[in-house]
Amino acid sequence: MTNDSLSIKGKVISDEKQLERYGSDLSHYYIRPKLVAFPLDEHDVVVAVAHAVKSGTAVTPRGAGSNLSGSAVGDGLVILTREMDRLINKDGSYYSCQPGMIFNNLDKIARADGNFIPYDPSSRAFCTIGGNVGTRASGIRSIKYGSSDNCLESLRFVNPVFGLVDTARDLPQELSLALDDISARFREDEEMLLLLESRAGLKSSSGYNIGSFLERKSVNQIAAHLMVGSVGTLSVFTEVRLKLRSVHNDRVLFLAFFDSLSDAVRKMLPARSFGPSGFELLDSFGVKNMATLVPVPPEAKAVIMVEFDETLNEAESKMMTLLKGTGSKNLVFRDRALIEKIWAVRENNLLRIKHELERPELKFLSFIDDLAVPPERLPSLIEQLISIFQDEGVRSIIYGHVGEGNLHVRPYIYKEGWEQITKRLADKCFRAVLEHNGTITGEHGMGRNRSKYLGDEWGKKACGYFHEIKQIFDPEGLMNPGVVFTESDLTEHLRF
Repeated sequence: MTNDSLSIKGKVISDEKQLERYGSDLSHYYIRPKLVAFPLDEHDVVVAVAHAVKSGTAVTPRGAGSNLSGSAVGDGLVILTREMDRLINKDGSYYSCQPGMIFNNLDKIARADGNFIPYDPSSRAFCTIGGNVGTRASGIRSIKYGSSDNCLESLRFVNPVFGLVDTARDLPQELSLALDDISARFREDEEMLLLLESRAGLKSSSGYNIGSFLERKSVNQIAAHLMVGSVGTLSVFTEVRLKLRSVHNDRVLFLAFFDSLSDAVRKMLPARSFGPSGFELLDSFGVKNMATLVPVPPEAKAVIMVEFDETLNEAESKMMTLLKGTGSKNLVFRDRALIEKIWAVRENNLLRIKHELERPELKFLSFIDDLAVPPERLPSLIEQLISIFQDEGVRSIIYGHVGEGNLHVRPYIYKEGWEQITKRLADKCFRAVLEHNGTITGEHGMGRNRSKYLGDEWGKKACGYFHEIKQIFDPEGLMNPGVVFTESDLTEHLRF
């Protein structure tokens, strides 16, 4: 596959030196592609996918490359949508945009209209809307507003089998029949109904979005929502239509400081029932960074952040009652400017870890970065993870969306023997989260760092449905291979 063999309006790169740049994403995985295409519009995407199908070349869709799971790199054709960054239409609370539009850019437009994008990823300054849908992104507001799945209205996408599909219009007949058949069988499958019931309330972007078979009323909606969390393994998006929410101007933020992570979570979990719009945890690293803004108790090793954007007086009354019984040192903030600065500490936590702590011989590899369990199981999981790290002689940074049981875990990994310790930690930590009825990924989507454990989480029957979905949309396996279904070692293609 050469530069000359693919002709689109946008740029196409085949020079080996330039290709090096697109062999990695924000994860530590590296795979150099054969070709990188920068489509300018939907037609370019149609041409690029058709060319890949004809030549039998694998396709990896990519937005900003902010993916943490190694699913935005591949050895075939990378279709980079960053030039497809326009707002297409807005109609009341409905906004349609190209997939390469940066989250912040769309959110600023929406806020000028009195609306906002309800899911709220920390990477909002550079992540793309298409990437958000592809990973089932959530963020710091998802405890109240859900993930990108909750606000997706419809999609236009290009697929190797069905070409250009618009889920707001009639689907290709073959696709409609296939989805109608699988969804009908799924709704009658008692084993799967019991499995999904047992996972109710578990935040997860693992596997394919099979809950759509029950939650969505039409094959069009099922087609759209099966794309959520599919990490480029089913199609390339060309247009995303979202339903946004009205802005809440008033907010109140509570900070509660504790001397241990598990104690902080255990004592503060009752606040989940108060209707918070944010419920986050930072460990001692985050506490230290927060000390530049607010008075922090010297013995504090954890801070819980709980924010409300509605019924503030009622929420404040409930929170003050809860806090009195926790033994925590706590603070309350109502000034919006200061609240934003405090939240920035949480939102920039990963970037600060990488910029302030990483060295040539020390990295915070992305491999157990997105564990999630039922929230009530979280204190026990935290204690088990800390025990695992102590047994291995490894330090770690732990933070995340604790109101939903979702942790971001970053162990200190030294260069000497890094492959062996990474494999051991991954196995121990993934096994621990599954023992707690959890998921291998809460919001970052499937990827090379965790897909090996997909069957352990879901079981043979559910994985059979995953494979059937893949067969419907991509029978030749051209779309982002090695990302959802793999038995490969997680250190394959991983660079220190």
